[in-house]
Amino acid sequence: MMPATPNDSRDAEHISDDIPERESAVGGSTGKLLLTEREAAAVLSISPRKLWELRMCRKIPCIRFGRAVRYDPEDLTAWIKSNKTRTTMTGA
Repeated sequence: MMPATPNDSRDAEHISDDIPERESAVGGSTGKLLLTEREAAAVLSISPRKLWELRMCRKIPCIRFGRAVRYDPEDLTAWIKSNKTRTTMTGA
């Protein structure tokens, strides 16, 4: 493996400039492509434990990188939309 040169670190700083910020109904403009478990749980207003349960039951989409788990804000938005329930009012 070759050692990093000054140009490599400068190029790495500009990589994030080339990636546009993502707009999502879930997180607004997060500036991130993927969310951590804590971030996703906070965005969904649920506990990290509940998010873990949903993931283990394969009820919510996630992305795995070895042991790391990440969530795509667009997937979370789609998951919310697909799990909405409508209530009907009966009465007078």
